[in-house]
Amino acid sequence: WEAATDRLIRASAITRREARERAMLGKAKLDEMIAFFHHELGKGTKGDALRKFLGGGPISDQVKYEMAKQGLDQEGSENEGLTEKFKSSSFVRAIKSSLRAGGSLEGPAYFAT
Repeated sequence: WEAATDRLIRASAITRREARERAMLGKAKLDEMIAFFHHELGKGTKGDALRKFLGGGPISDQVKYEMAKQGLDQEGSENEGLTEKFKSSSFVRAIKSSLRAGGSLEGPAYFAT
């Protein structure tokens, strides 16, 4: 992992000239907004749900793992950070019922239906 991370950092590095060009074109602000959005989506149990939905597998339950490690009660935390409107949406209900039934949202079989 360490070597892969090093390669990723080297590949994503930009020069000072590229940074100035991005700033002049307003792309730095766009990058900041994308980073903020990405950070917010990954928080709490909603981040766990998103990771699970996108096929994260066992690593999806980061909040559950941390809470269990700290001996904290998890009851009532399922909808942390979600608005009432979003929690009651048909989209969320469909995802929850699929996950409760042990359904998988991964692979070609899911997308072929």
